[in-house]
Amino acid sequence: MDHQDNNAKEATIAQEKFLMVHLKSSNLEAHRTMTMFISFRS
Repeated sequence: MDHQDNNAKEATIAQEKFLMVHLKSSNLEAHRTMTMFISFRS
């Protein structure tokens, strides 16, 4: 039980790190997409 919980925590930390890196690298791309999406809707 303890071992499994520890693995889950490590997986969560790794996932968060990956998400942060992914968000930083795709921030500009996401901003462009969002701008296009908003201008498309209005």
